[in-house]
Parts: sequence; structure tokens; C-alpha cells
Amino acid sequence: MMNGFFVASFSRPLAYTSSSRPAVTAAFSSAVNNRSLVPSSPVPSRRRSCLVPQPIHNHNHHHHGYTRKGTSLQFFSSLLGDDSNKEKEQPQPLILLDPKAPLAPLLSENSHENHLSHYTLPPTTIGTDDYQPNLKKGQRVVAFGDIHGDISALRTFLITAELLDPESTNEEPMWSGGETICVQTGDVLDRGDDELACFRLLATLARQAKKAGGALLLLYGNHESLNAAGLFQYANPGGNTEFEKTIGARIDYNYGSNRWRLQFAGNEPSRWASFEPGGLLAENMLGNMLVACVVGRTVFVHAGLVAG
Repeated sequence: MMNGFFVASFSRPLAYTSSSRPAVTAAFSSAVNNRSLVPSSPVPSRRRSCLVPQPIHNHNHHHHGYTRKGTSLQFFSSLLGDDSNKEKEQPQPLILLDPKAPLAPLLSENSHENHLSHYTLPPTTIGTDDYQPNLKKGQRVVAFGDIHGDISALRTFLITAELLDPESTNEEPMWSGGETICVQTGDVLDRGDDELACFRLLATLARQAKKAGGALLLLYGNHESLNAAGLFQYANPGGNTEFEKTIGARIDYNYGSNRWRLQFAGNEPSRWASFEPGGLLAENMLGNMLVACVVGRTVFVHAGLVAG
């Protein structure tokens, strides 16, 4: 118990002090507020820019080059030998897409729905949604931890806890928890093959729960922070395939090319495009998750709290 509160924690301890805050706080506050975070990691850092192919003629071969806005770095598919006796044709002027949101519109183009809306969590207000000490008489509080992309286990838990109508599907779930407050304490990502399916199910139920007078609150875990920083060493190949099919394939089709992937330097483009600061799911999903919350006399947090 801390200052009159019970602490509910899942996974490994995490130091949470005024001098050393969890990486998730900085990562996701930057993602929503200024989108300026550059991960200090071995992963190649990059700026949001869309690479647009321009033809480059070298001898009698036709190649494509890519130039990134805001840096001198240039990528070329191939460069063959130099011939000083032949005058090289200069590349055409670079055509840039909107650097603020070059990918998100492509997920809804030629479609009757905004694909990203499936993953949108209800807006959260700090001081209100994360601090609910006063419960109604008989109001249920339910919590569960690491899902790690296991949609089957998630569904089993939600039905057992009487939060999910067992007759509904994962694609069209129905909240049956009434005014119950449910807290998911982080680590939906990595180690499993159905990470996006889990997020879609939870986000849909969260929107329904709020309308019913209840709540389904999602907290950050260390694996959400890792994904936001472009660190995917715990991701399953099947999980990466899910991102490719759900996110990447849609962008490829609507963009008419897969060359947008070059800006991610081969580091799981579909996954990183989703979770990077300012990314496809940064504001509508990650931006509405919480670091910790108080419900009744219990403090919920991923990994734990330490004194100081």
C-alpha cells in the first residue's frame, strides 16, 4: 500500500522517479505534443518525409533515385560506372508529398471507411480519466496485464470477466460490462501474431464502454515504448506479417508503390510507421493511453512503482 492506495502492477519492476521517468512518458508525450522525439538507439533515426521516385539516367540504363527532404542523405537503387565522354542527364526536380501526414490518408483512399478509426481509443483527460477514487456502490473493477498479441487468450478473459458478449465476433465485438471499469495494464504488443487485432478489439470495446457508463482504460507498457522507439527485437515474424497485411499492403495499393518504405531503412516499415512519434496510430490510439491510473483505492501501473 502506498499512501492509502493499493498498487496493482504487472510484469517487471520499473523505476518511476522524478529524476528518472519511464521512457514511455517521454516517448508518448512527444508523440502527441510535438512529435519531435528522435530515439537515442542504434536504430537509424529519420525524419518524417516521403521519398518520391525520380528517374535518373546513367548510360543507357534507367534507374530510380530517392532524395530525403531535410538531409543530404540520398538513396539510389544502383549507380553504374562514370563515363566522362557522355553528358549525364540531370534528375528531375523532386516532388514532395505533405511531410506532416503523407501516409495516413492513403489508408482511407478509395474506401468508404477510415481504416485507422478501428483503433481509435476514447479521448482521455489527465486528472479525470486517470483519477477515479470515488466509485458507485457495487461498481466492478477488473484488471488484466500482458496480452502480447494473443487474441484467443484476450477473448477468453473478456468473456470470463463478463465484459464481452460471447456471441459477438472479434471484428464486431459487443461490450457487456455495463458500468464496469476495466484496466488493461500494458504490453499488448510483441511476442504474438495478432497485436493489431487485439488493439482493434480493445479500442472498439473501450468506445462502447464509455457510452454505457463504464470504462476500458489502456496503460502503456515497456513494449509499447520499445515499438515507439523503433526497437522491434521482441516482435514475432507473424506479428510483423500482420502489420504488413493490415497497414503496409493498404498503403502500397493506394500509393501505387512500396517506395514509401525506404524512409524506414528496412526496419519493419509498416510497424514503425504505425507507432513512431507522430505515426499512424500515435495520436488516435497511443495518445489516449495512460501511464498510470487510480480507480477506487487501487493504483494501476505497468511494472510497478518505487519510492522516491
